[in-house]
Amino acid sequence: MIRRTSGRQTHTIQRGAEFVSRSTTEDIVLCGNSLSDAILQDLNAKLIYLLIDNATLVTRLSERADNDYGKSESELAEIRHRHRVLDDRFLSKATVIDATLPLETVVAKVIDQLQ
Repeated sequence: MIRRTSGRQTHTIQRGAEFVSRSTTEDIVLCGNSLSDAILQDLNAKLIYLLIDNATLVTRLSERADNDYGKSESELAEIRHRHRVLDDRFLSKATVIDATLPLETVVAKVIDQLQ
């Protein structure tokens, strides 16, 4: 089961571990791009990394109309840095899904990996 939450939520590592430990019968999908996600990977049965190239990432950030985050130079620089770090960290450890594909295709591939 995938649950969606609105707004930005910040969880400490301890709260993330507590969240995972509370569920004994349902799949939990934790999504995000925090560098601290690497600490939580040991709690996950399956690690899925949505891979996107830098050009597509920048284009998507610049074209979205519902959120201005990533449009300033400083935010874009931070996002690019995180992108490089996360690629280095997860490409060899995760099931990689091409996130440049249409959204419906990416979602279907994620769900396939969870089954």
